[in-house]
Amino acid sequence: MKKTSHLRLQAFAAVAVGLVAASMLSLDREDTTRIAGRLGPTPGPNSMGHVQAKQSYLQRIARADPEKVGAGLVSFDRFVATPDVTRMVTGLKTTVVFVVFPESEPEAIALSKPLTETMTTRAKELADVVRAEIVSLEAQLRDAQGAERETLADSLERRRQALDGLNADCSCIYAIGLEEATLAQLAALQGRDEVLLVDVPSPVTTSLDGWHLTPILPSQAS
Repeated sequence: MKKTSHLRLQAFAAVAVGLVAASMLSLDREDTTRIAGRLGPTPGPNSMGHVQAKQSYLQRIARADPEKVGAGLVSFDRFVATPDVTRMVTGLKTTVVFVVFPESEPEAIALSKPLTETMTTRAKELADVVRAEIVSLEAQLRDAQGAERETLADSLERRRQALDGLNADCSCIYAIGLEEATLAQLAALQGRDEVLLVDVPSPVTTSLDGWHLTPILPSQAS
């Protein structure tokens, strides 16, 4: 049977000790409702405790069997640009990217093509939408008066600024999913300054099929 990729993305705001779980993704490559488990922060007062425990878990299993192959959800502690992410994961299998484009909601994109190509395609799609919105707002603004005119002008300015930032190289990525990487490679990622958490299933799996992924959304001010 041909396998298909189903992404179910649910947006929510679960604030805990400065961490925000902005989206939940269920990645199923087969038609199944099986839930293998959950990766990401635990909403509540012990979010940082969860992060620290999972960091220690990865360090421990990587020391015990560095060449063992696994999968993981990589949450960044800031929004990272596409070229930087590409260099970071060179040689690794990236299967999903979590991104917030300018004036857009968080979204998850399954990767069937290279990351840069995927981001370029999505940025162009969103740019076309924003251009259409700009044309509509400009038309409405011509006849608007008073408070309505101010509101439309503000919306128009935001859309124009968003259009300027809608490109494949924007600092928009806040998480990625990796598969078929060695534990040593995942642990090396955990040691990078940009990475908050590489959350690895317990027991280790090579795939994220069926897992609910809840990456951490960095603060907009970071």
